[in-house]
Amino acid sequence: MASLDANMVNENVTGFVESSGTNLAVIHFLLKPVIDAFSKIEIETSLAANWEILYNGKKLLLDKVYVELGYEDSSGAMTYKNSGLILNKAERKDFVPMIWVKENSTNIYHTAYAFTQSLKLLLKYSLTFKLNQDTPAELQDAYKGEQEVMINTDKPADDYSVKISLT
Repeated sequence: MASLDANMVNENVTGFVESSGTNLAVIHFLLKPVIDAFSKIEIETSLAANWEILYNGKKLLLDKVYVELGYEDSSGAMTYKNSGLILNKAERKDFVPMIWVKENSTNIYHTAYAFTQSLKLLLKYSLTFKLNQDTPAELQDAYKGEQEVMINTDKPADDYSVKISLT
């Protein structure tokens, strides 16, 4: 029976997807607190993914990876963002949904929040598979997860990576 497992580490993980045939994706978050007259929290989100994987002799095809970020506003309510600017595409100046597919898997999304006293960021993500005769029933629904991270304002930037693999 296939299931997905997610682990978060406080570093920029490279090479994880290639290190094992059961590793699906790494969602990387770079948090940059900018504390000045217009203080804000900036987040850059990128992805490394294995879009096609063999698991127990069956071909599994990753379809999409979605990300949504939550941060408490000054009233304490959680504000979510699911769109960002694409940093590595100079021609794109509009906000687009933070959704990766194989064709745009190199996109790096940028979002920002006005700084509040909250130092908590909520990272939500989901993965979906292209359904085929090999897709196990337990993987036919979206895999959803979330991680809470603390923003360190003493550092110019902080890296977090969510590693997702089949178990």
